[in-house]
Amino acid sequence: MKKIVSVLMVVSMLSFYPNWVFAEVKTSSTIEKVQSTEKMIESETESTEVQSVTTKISSDSTTSSSDAEEVDSMSEEAEQTDRASIIAGGWTTPHILYKTYVQDLGWQKQVSDGATSGTIGKGKAIQGENMYFHGGGPGINQWIETSYHLADYGWNSDRGIYEEFQGKRFKKRLEAVRFRLVGTTLSRYNLYYRVHVQNFGWLGWAKNNEAAGTEGYGYQVEAIQICFVPNNKPAPGSTANTFKKMPRLNYRANIQGLGWQGYVHNGKTSGTVGRGLRLEGIQARIADYQSSGSVEYQTHVQNIGWQGWKSNGATSGSVGKQLRTEAVRFRLTGQLGKDFDIYYRVYVEEAGWLDWAKNGTSAGTSGFGYRLEGIQVKLVKKGSVAPGKTQNAFFDRIESGSNFSKVIQ
Repeated sequence: MKKIVSVLMVVSMLSFYPNWVFAEVKTSSTIEKVQSTEKMIESETESTEVQSVTTKISSDSTTSSSDAEEVDSMSEEAEQTDRASIIAGGWTTPHILYKTYVQDLGWQKQVSDGATSGTIGKGKAIQGENMYFHGGGPGINQWIETSYHLADYGWNSDRGIYEEFQGKRFKKRLEAVRFRLVGTTLSRYNLYYRVHVQNFGWLGWAKNNEAAGTEGYGYQVEAIQICFVPNNKPAPGSTANTFKKMPRLNYRANIQGLGWQGYVHNGKTSGTVGRGLRLEGIQARIADYQSSGSVEYQTHVQNIGWQGWKSNGATSGSVGKQLRTEAVRFRLTGQLGKDFDIYYRVYVEEAGWLDWAKNGTSAGTSGFGYRLEGIQVKLVKKGSVAPGKTQNAFFDRIESGSNFSKVIQ
């Protein structure tokens, strides 16, 4: 028994190495010793289904310098399962064991084989994770390669960042994960995993280095489930919608004397502010969106009025004609318009930044002869809060002349 626990402790220590989660290696000498001391172990066949393994973890009321928890003791069930996984000459079912570090709560108890680690409905972000697996037969040459999408970092497999993330308190929210089996020993199995995400709930089951979670929304992962499934068996559940990536709205303005500016996105300013230069045209397009839909836009131009709708990077305005743009409209089509709202606001001569308009309503002025100088455009998940005030986005001289006079005072 002591020899078996010693093997487990070595595996647990290896599990804290950055970027790699190592499999337990069973040499022939170890197997012979286990056979001689544990004669009563029943063989586990290839068809054995994944069992639930629960390891008792010592409580961690204070965070150590490495924030790692040592195994205090193993339940009888966990011991029996682990003994049964060490079988000479036979293939055994692999088990995945994992735990998470949760915001304000610290390390959670270790769970296994598809059980939930983390919290649901408490608004707590996962800030660390540790995992390892055992079983799978003698002479294992296999490990799990991991990649995490962290707030402000993006996708990251850098050794330094990951070392801090795994086994220590990491004060950046986890937004997505990818896990990949490396080696050939466990080629009979798929590694499935799914995450519970803020505002979305449980997403679908991803496998074998597919992304699970979100990117670009700023939503935190709050819980995770991981399990091995034989190749000839179906996924544990739905594999649809495993990963949601925020579409990217790129836009730019053509400015008097400066020409086309570089593309910007996510509410950044295109154009100029306070330099007295007129905006003469705009272009916009959507990237990183897998469903149907596009962005359409139109401009209100000096001496011309409202032009027709443009899309997919086409120019709206009067580039090269020395005519000022006075107002704009944006709208979304297809599934894109069902999933998101589009907000936009403009910087107007004499008035500065007006409030936010959305989904095809007008932003700017008409009849005053004031130029636009800059523009900001932003996608927001459908029904979410506006980026700012929305009361005073557009002024028509005939309909709201007196109100606009108050704005520019």
